[in-house]
Amino acid sequence: MELYAGELTVFPVVDRHDDSRILAVASLPIVPAVAIAGMTASGTWSPSQSVKALIDTGATTSAIHPSLAAKLGDLMKVGREQGGDTNAPNGHAEHTLYELRVTITGPDGSECEWRRVYAIERPYEEPEKVGYFLIGCDILGSCRFTYDGTANPVITLPDGSEVPTGRFILEKPDLS
Repeated sequence: MELYAGELTVFPVVDRHDDSRILAVASLPIVPAVAIAGMTASGTWSPSQSVKALIDTGATTSAIHPSLAAKLGDLMKVGREQGGDTNAPNGHAEHTLYELRVTITGPDGSECEWRRVYAIERPYEEPEKVGYFLIGCDILGSCRFTYDGTANPVITLPDGSEVPTGRFILEKPDLS
């Protein structure tokens, strides 16, 4: 079952010392609408929120941005996870775990739901651009993910160079 197919979203990687200088281009797979609900402290599911979600193949565990966790209400903290964090000074951090329900609706209207997704709460930059939820390998492990960074169309950068945007496909294989 196809869950989503679309173009990669292109983001310029800007020099921190010179905002006018683009160092590279990152082509990211972003699913535009993923429904997220959380288990509340009272033991019921919160109303779901539809958000953009970045597919993060380098993340073992899916992650929720703190602002989305707050929007979902009084979520039950089900534990803590220690692990690598590229943003932490020593490369390691401890994060709160929440139990979430993640639903992706395919183009034909059929829904694919993951329950008991234990996602870490993790702050990161520009969630309004990349998404308030990171889909990690805990979800991707049950999917087929195809990333083609060379597919058309092509965009032109401010310096005149052209970069293919690429495409991606996220599917849930039929195992019956």
